[in-house]
Amino acid sequence: MRRKIAAAGLAAGLFIGGGTVAAAQDSPAFPCLDPPALDPTVPSDSPITDQNSLNCFAWQEFIALNWKADGIDAPAGPDPVANFGAPDDTGPTVWETYSDIHSVFLPDGSPPPPFGELPPAPAACAETYTPGTRVLTRSSKVSIDFEAPDDIAEAFPFDGSPNWLADRDGNQVWYEIMINRDEFDYIVANRLYNAVEGYLATLGGQEVDLPRGRTGGAVGAIELKSAWVEVPDPAQPVWSTYKLTEALIHDPAHGSCETATLALVGLHIIHKTESQPQWIWSTFEHVANAPDAAAVSAGDVGNEFRFFNPSCAPQAIPAQCVGNSVARPDGTLFCDASKVGSPTETSCTPNASPGFCVTPDCPPMPVQVAREHAIADGQDNLVASLNAAAQSMIRAAAPDSVFANYMLVDVLWSDSPVDENTPNRAPSTAPLSISGMRPAPTERPVANTTMETYIQGTTCISCHMGAKLAWPSQNDALTPFASDYSFSFQNARPIPAGE
Repeated sequence: MRRKIAAAGLAAGLFIGGGTVAAAQDSPAFPCLDPPALDPTVPSDSPITDQNSLNCFAWQEFIALNWKADGIDAPAGPDPVANFGAPDDTGPTVWETYSDIHSVFLPDGSPPPPFGELPPAPAACAETYTPGTRVLTRSSKVSIDFEAPDDIAEAFPFDGSPNWLADRDGNQVWYEIMINRDEFDYIVANRLYNAVEGYLATLGGQEVDLPRGRTGGAVGAIELKSAWVEVPDPAQPVWSTYKLTEALIHDPAHGSCETATLALVGLHIIHKTESQPQWIWSTFEHVANAPDAAAVSAGDVGNEFRFFNPSCAPQAIPAQCVGNSVARPDGTLFCDASKVGSPTETSCTPNASPGFCVTPDCPPMPVQVAREHAIADGQDNLVASLNAAAQSMIRAAAPDSVFANYMLVDVLWSDSPVDENTPNRAPSTAPLSISGMRPAPTERPVANTTMETYIQGTTCISCHMGAKLAWPSQNDALTPFASDYSFSFQNARPIPAGE
């Protein structure tokens, strides 16, 4: 019944989730047989596996995961659909109540707290932290927090060049990674939160095989990576189109802690299912993030984009920032400004890596961004048409919903999936197979402008195929054991050298 409501229920004014859906003159036309609906149920798998069906599956995930939460992993209900994505609501959505990986992979390798419990506040934030407040610490796709390894280094430049992002006004972007209950329970049950335990278990033949979603059954493992931009003045009307949150920003580079309002600008959702053991990879953005590169080249870009200024003019980089770098405790460079030639002014060329490293003396400056691959809308991949239908459906029920201002960028899946987690055989080693991935990575890379800003020619699974378990000792080379396409396990704490 839910699927029929999505396609035809709007005009009838039916009840969904305890509220009445506003009538619409025309029902949106979805390019799939199993269209998304305004429903808080997270789908566990797609009964049909083709590009357009999995695009619709991704939109259903986005809607359900962004439903207003009423407790940990619990959608509010009965909740009138008209409240979906209420402007200026900083309360958590369902996925925001999941476990942050920093609360799962603790510095001493000990068991994590219960699912959904917030990670402990950094010591530097003791005076400003209020219990129950989420803490964001990642100011780049590679964490600058040297106290723990990070798992998202694959999504920005590989060469150590500056990789932070700021919008056209110099507001910094922050990142977080959440995992759902099914993945959390698997990690805890198999003691994979500890690098040594995970390594030894795999060495003994128990490889990482995260749970799969099954139609009518378990949801399966879900990981979400989000990008949030700081909001200097939430009262400005422009921010009423964004999903907002309140968080404590811990900036290790600046040694600061402060409460801030942030706006969601990007969201990756990856989901392991029975039909897609190589995961379903979907990514969403705010519609006003960045223009298409073709429009930039044609000079046909307005002033509406958060990460692109059509009147961009290079700004002088402060002298103390030119050529600066950030070093790890062992002396190796974490952020190497010399990789981009140590420019003396910012660039107006889209997707140019920033020319300096963010430090206490060098705050972020605007970065110009453009989308290198336009949103697809061919017969076999009608993403733009689907976005229009989903946005129309949302606006018909909740005219001011912030989520009508987000769009699917694309979905990666396999038309000939390979399951390398076979019982009674040696544990899989990286890289894993990316057989039959669609869209083909060599033909159409899938990238989010806020999370793969500087490497939009690379598809995420091309990196994730090489994901491995953390090493059990700092003196050892990386283990060869694959971690089921997930880099999260790189956060398992290694045993310090000499222990």
